[in-house]
Amino acid sequence: MKSLFLAISLSAAILLTGCANRPTYTPQSVGQISKIYYGKVLHVRNAVIGDDGLGTVGGAIIGGLAGSAIGKGRGNTLAIVGGALAGGAAGSNLNQSSGQELTILLENGDEISTVVSNKTSGISFRPGDLVALRIQNGKVTHVDLR
Repeated sequence: MKSLFLAISLSAAILLTGCANRPTYTPQSVGQISKIYYGKVLHVRNAVIGDDGLGTVGGAIIGGLAGSAIGKGRGNTLAIVGGALAGGAAGSNLNQSSGQELTILLENGDEISTVVSNKTSGISFRPGDLVALRIQNGKVTHVDLR
């Protein structure tokens, strides 16, 4: 039984690793035009990318459910509210991620600033790095070393 669990876990890890290396697109992005710009990183500053709301909501729900198991009557209500508040705060903190704010001098002379997620880019940029940026509808959709 233990070896079966290990085999399933290992298979899932291998499958998920393969998925992480391929870009995923929405149906709306098919056929969209992106422009590629080249530039040089001038400045890098570490950044925190805040919770998109899912961590807060999920944490509040879990905290409220956990609190509902405590006490009766008015004490139960206070436990639910307290659990929801604590869970929401914890969920918000857990759902934050790290990133980098990059200032980039483009080859055309323009200077731009953008924030990239360390989780999605997998790159730790440094001043002096030569980069390629994909920009679509005024939004940087990808930054890569060139």
